[in-house]
Amino acid sequence: MVSSTLKKRQQEPFIPRERKQKTAIVICARGELMLQMEKFASTLPNYELCVTDDPFYALALINGVLFLRKVILLAEYTHGLYSGIQLIEHASKRVFPIASILVHTNWNDEIFARARTAGADWCFANLKTRDLFREELKATICSSAERHMQKELLTLLDPRTSQPDRDIYVYNDRGAWAWFQYHWNDIAKNGGYISSISLDLKGFGAANEETHLDGNRLLKEVAEVLCLGVRPEDMVFRDAGDKFTIMFANSSKFEVKEVAERLKEAVEAHPFRLSSGKLFSVTFRYGVFSTNPVQDAGKPAEEMYERVNNEADRAERYKKMREVKASLI
Repeated sequence: MVSSTLKKRQQEPFIPRERKQKTAIVICARGELMLQMEKFASTLPNYELCVTDDPFYALALINGVLFLRKVILLAEYTHGLYSGIQLIEHASKRVFPIASILVHTNWNDEIFARARTAGADWCFANLKTRDLFREELKATICSSAERHMQKELLTLLDPRTSQPDRDIYVYNDRGAWAWFQYHWNDIAKNGGYISSISLDLKGFGAANEETHLDGNRLLKEVAEVLCLGVRPEDMVFRDAGDKFTIMFANSSKFEVKEVAERLKEAVEAHPFRLSSGKLFSVTFRYGVFSTNPVQDAGKPAEEMYERVNNEADRAERYKKMREVKASLI
């Protein structure tokens, strides 16, 4: 039995939309406990709820549709081939933030010790005192679990350009590599490709020469424009200095080229104001790259990650070289 507000979504068109996404609560339990947990979680309006009795489906959600989302996993201890402890162990391996809670009807030190070893962050038992149980669980979810996940999230973000309080997430290399590795492994099983835009800002140096504060503010504002111009599931990360890379799963090179042009127009139209009060304009040059489903099949993720980051940049340099040669003729 599966009841869920989260359905596996097809890849959507490039329509920028609200980036605010609720933390997901994934409940994997059976019988009376599942009904209790579903009823309890439904009283938390700021969370998106998924309830299932199938641990394989729960894990598929956590590593699939919810890949970039913060996830709170409530797993019941069960006997069988794939228990709640095993679900927590596998779910806890994901890089993106997750808080795991094991729930059991009776206190058992041995079970809870195994759960903590597997990666459970909290363990709850003795549901006979339901009012106290619900209050403690609610406090854990709304306070401790959120702080735990926020701390994990910060290790994946670029501190110079991200604004988590505004849902502007610009990832560092660790976050980008985790995103790429997941999608490349998925492509190896199901087919598809990854495309990227590699861009370098033009004008950042002049702003940075005014003051370093102006340079930092410009990077942050450009990052915000980029994030608001793509979908939440696309990966925006700052590679180094004033270079950004945006990665897209199963989006064609033609589609990504259109996105790049739209982002360039948005950046050029954005009024950047320096600390002196002077308005400042900035643009960027970019290259676009897409993996080849046939030629690149079976290649190591590390090799392809390097190419996705650098091929677009090389394509742009080659294009500029051709333009210089043409001007000399």
